Amino acid sequence: MGSKLQQVTVTGSGAGSLNLNPASKQIQITWRVQQTNQPTYAVQGTLINLLETTATAADWFDLVSGATTDRDGSFVAPLNAIRINVTVVSASSTATLRVIQGG
Repeated sequence: MGSKLQQVTVTGSGAGSLNLNPASKQIQITWRVQQTNQPTYAVQGTLINLLETTATAADWFDLVSGATTDRDGSFVAPLNAIRINVTVVSASSTATLRVIQGG
């Protein structure tokens, strides 16, 4: 089974999360954030299954924090979900998180 691109966009402040497949043999998570108008954001991961609880109840840890420019990275460990959490915005700021599991 090939890698699947997922994405979520946050306009203004707030968080957007994506469920991953922790049972996949392809545990590498590759991500990229593209932003407009320099919001301050964090890319975060969790080991909590979002199908069993809410995203606000999950324990999130930072993969990157305090970012204000386009960023990319990877994480090689099982995750149940990944999210972008935008905390500071200017007028019409957006941030889009794109994720490929196994890529």
